Amino acid sequence: MRYFGIHLGHDTGIAVFNQFGELDFFAQSERYFPRQKNYSHDINPIEKLFGAVRPQQGDIVTITATGENDLYICDFYDTRYMRFGKNSKNFFDKEIVPNFVIDHHFAHVVSSWCFREDDKERLFLSYDGSGPDCLGNWKSSMVGLLSKDGFAIIDDAFPILSSSALSDVLGFSSAGKTMGLSGCFSKQFGSNEDLRKLIEFSYNKHNLNINPQIPSPWSNENLEWAASFYKFITNQMWEDVDKNIKKYSNGRGVIIGGGSSLCLEINTKIYNTTKDVVFGPAANDSGLALGAAAFSFWHINKKWPIVKTVSINEIQEPLPRIGPQNPKGIAKLLATNRPIGLLRGKAECGPRALCFRSILCPADKPENLHFVSEVLKERENFRPLAPVVLDEDFNRYFIGPRGKYMQYRVECTDEAKKEIPAVVHRDNSARPQVVYQNDPWLYDLLLEYKKISGHGCLINTSLNAKNMPICNTYNDALNDFKNKKITLISIESPSWETKNNNFYIKII
Repeated sequence: MRYFGIHLGHDTGIAVFNQFGELDFFAQSERYFPRQKNYSHDINPIEKLFGAVRPQQGDIVTITATGENDLYICDFYDTRYMRFGKNSKNFFDKEIVPNFVIDHHFAHVVSSWCFREDDKERLFLSYDGSGPDCLGNWKSSMVGLLSKDGFAIIDDAFPILSSSALSDVLGFSSAGKTMGLSGCFSKQFGSNEDLRKLIEFSYNKHNLNINPQIPSPWSNENLEWAASFYKFITNQMWEDVDKNIKKYSNGRGVIIGGGSSLCLEINTKIYNTTKDVVFGPAANDSGLALGAAAFSFWHINKKWPIVKTVSINEIQEPLPRIGPQNPKGIAKLLATNRPIGLLRGKAECGPRALCFRSILCPADKPENLHFVSEVLKERENFRPLAPVVLDEDFNRYFIGPRGKYMQYRVECTDEAKKEIPAVVHRDNSARPQVVYQNDPWLYDLLLEYKKISGHGCLINTSLNAKNMPICNTYNDALNDFKNKKITLISIESPSWETKNNNFYIKII
């Protein structure tokens, strides 16, 4: 028996746990040909590259979806009333019927829960741009309790503002970009009656259908307005989150999930309030298939699986041996102020590269911020670069909570401004990835670099070109960075085998 989670729609993907609760397969369609960021409504790239990654008789299948074109649901448990939308109707064989449909928001929560370090009961908060429940109704959030024994939904919880208000009004930019922009301006936004109506409307509506307020090309005045509006909206969201924590946590920790849980300012406030936050690296829709698969496993076994690494995205070809293969050799290259495009193991799940598909570069040269962000990646000049830092060096450079997945906003120390200026944002903030000895390869790389440079910290940003998803294969990186001044290093795959012959994975 295998346990499938299939997400249909935005960031389509498949995840499969085996009978022992081990993750056998995970794939996001955006990472495969025709490589397209936020690839929507098509599971074909996964099928074409990995063959018959399909449920068979006896497998348990849970599905989640983004929109009505993917799935129509009339009843949670009664599969007789499941009707597939035009984008998903050809995926399932006629004799295979999904067992369960999981609420979009709850799938986010379970995806984060898979990366927990203990089984203590926690309050969960899932807030997204928008998402359908099991009946296909749109809503902005879900609140409840989750533990090793199961879960319970809190029906009278305070709804949490949808970030769709932010993205629809700004128009030009994702919330993630605006997060970086907000650190460039200090002006606060003044609310008015129209904006209050907009915010109220956004709680339970999927599409606001309003004209973006930021015309292109962007002026400094427009950018300042966008940055201040971001602060205004996130402050409103925090008020909703805080009310739920105060009323329902009762001293428990918190699990957060959903695309809006990538908001660093709110995450830091949650941590400062509870001191106990479970967060998953695939906090956006890329983690929905994982959450659905974990729900399949729980339903039969009454226990939740655990995923111990972010390196889970299947690759369709083994990584070749390109460049130095050991941390010491790579550290020596970095010490010459050479940007490195690193590929090792399977790619990360989620939207942030965590040194399995990363661009690494010395942080002690302020000019590297411009070179990596604007020249290599051709990004907006207001976007910061994240640091990757040794656990023991964190206090030297940063003040705030420690996050393994770049999930917190922290303040930079005077030493950081002096020694690693390329990762200090204009408002003196950063979003560090903290490295512990449970990733010995990466830990050794930072140690070796520190021996040479004196800094246990590097720039870390995702290995991808403008408007492209994170690279999966070495050839992806070659295509993305053709004629760019970057050294690509690919760590040879130690083996190339499938764990389960039922998948018929093709090597191409």
